Amino acid sequence: MTPLELEGAIKGLVESEFGGELPVSAFPDDLESYRMLGSAEILLGYRGGPFEPPQHGTKAQMRSVAFELVVMSRSMSGHGGAVAILDRLRLALQGRKLQGAAFPIRIVADRYLGRAAGQWWYSLEILAAGIPAFAKPEPESPPLRHITARDATTNEPMEVKA
Repeated sequence: MTPLELEGAIKGLVESEFGGELPVSAFPDDLESYRMLGSAEILLGYRGGPFEPPQHGTKAQMRSVAFELVVMSRSMSGHGGAVAILDRLRLALQGRKLQGAAFPIRIVADRYLGRAAGQWWYSLEILAAGIPAFAKPEPESPPLRHITARDATTNEPMEVKA
């Protein structure tokens, strides 16, 4: 699975937990100037991850892929506050297995990111481990353009165009 496919699967899990209650979207281009419109929302972003060495003399590798989910809320505590949303988010993802991953989602860390313009920001980092990272397939041999053969009766060389 590609990081974009994994991101889509994670977004689906989050959306199913919150059922349209909160928007879930990708990180904006300019996060510092971003302002949410509602009372809370979740941003999802790919954070990369390590690749294991190739297996058994092949090009096939496994990788772990990290994602960050940022909870933004106009309140910190109480029902609908950033801390409650962060905990619901953790419970919705912890131990869930994504298609194509060898292991369930692991929670790596959550942290306070700060407060700006009446918004509380918290981050939840998750890891999807055991994702196959296949090597680019070798290019196919070019198709035959012509064949040089010998005539069966005269044994003369002849060229056959494909």
